[in-house]
Amino acid sequence: MQPTTRSRFNRLHVFESKGISTMEVDLLIESLQNTFSNQQIASYCNAGWRSHRGGDSMKTKVSIRDNALKGMASDLLTAMPILYNFVCTFLQDWDSDKVASFKALYAVTAQLQMIKFSGDCSAAATRKLASLVAKHSECFKRAYGSEEVKPKHHYAFQLSEQYFLDGVYVDCYAMERMHALTKAEAELVNDTAATNSEFWVLSKVNRVLCAEADAQNQQPSGQRVIVNGLPAESVHRCASWRGSYGKGHILLVDDAAHIVTECLKFSDKWGLVVKRL
Repeated sequence: MQPTTRSRFNRLHVFESKGISTMEVDLLIESLQNTFSNQQIASYCNAGWRSHRGGDSMKTKVSIRDNALKGMASDLLTAMPILYNFVCTFLQDWDSDKVASFKALYAVTAQLQMIKFSGDCSAAATRKLASLVAKHSECFKRAYGSEEVKPKHHYAFQLSEQYFLDGVYVDCYAMERMHALTKAEAELVNDTAATNSEFWVLSKVNRVLCAEADAQNQQPSGQRVIVNGLPAESVHRCASWRGSYGKGHILLVDDAAHIVTECLKFSDKWGLVVKRL
């Protein structure tokens, strides 16, 4: 294994966006075609489950056809825990190697989510991620053969050391969400060859984002809030945490599911109040 270089990999494109998770989910669905149809698996995924993505309707909407899960990276991430439940519930007597590989993949996903939500890039957290990635790699080769191993399986080994060395989890999901806004503003510019056209587009995008952040987080409350057993003064209750996580969202904390009950803005930092499920 080569050491981590100055290059950096992001979890979104290594796993969810045409990556390791996408490939293995599709391989699993294809392997099951004589046991469960695409429609049956999709129906199970859409049978009243609630999505972490929120919105007006929190029910999951998973599309599976042509032996593949359709949608964006966030759709795959929504489907992963449901498919894990499906595998544990219905495939106990099925191909043990493929079951073990998917369970190992989900363990990697859970650890990545833990690092993402907690920001824990410690040696302990990254060592655990490295161990889980190595275990999944071995399970995957037993289940599908070395010929199915892709370069992104190698890239995955770099993530743990990268997080530890950088001391920060870089979330490409947040950056990718800007594409739609940037495209919409760019389409309003008639002459993209004009001097400073890119500057004006990016300037407008930043103004829109700042306005949205102000609108989302202007919900002051004079009530005291107890945080970690101590009363916290000068706190604002917010609609969402930095525009990403809202009340009712489910997070993984120390491998356990927690529900967000409050989003708070202190004078010098942000915070979430969570309750274990």
